[in-house]
Amino acid sequence: MSVNMDELRHQVMINQFVLTAGCAADQAKQLLQAAHWQFETALSSFFQEANIPSHHQMVSAFNMEKEAKRAAVFNIPSLSSDGPFST
Repeated sequence: MSVNMDELRHQVMINQFVLTAGCAADQAKQLLQAAHWQFETALSSFFQEANIPSHHQMVSAFNMEKEAKRAAVFNIPSLSSDGPFST
C-alpha cells in the first residue's frame, strides 16, 4: 500500500508543480525526480532554467528606461559615442 500512496503523492506534487510553474507534466515530473521530490528545490531549478531576470536586473532596466524618458522630455543629448559632441 505504501507504493500506491507514494505514487499518489507524486502525482499530486506533479499537478501542483504544473499549476505553479505553468509547465508540462512531463517536465514537472523530471524536475521533481531530479530534486528527489523536494518541491521547492525543483521549482527553484525550473525558474533558474527559465532565465527569469533577477530583481537587480529588473531595477537596472527600469532605471535605464526612466533615464531615457527623462532625457527625451528635457531634450538631453545622448551620452553615446555618436552624440552631438563626439569626435
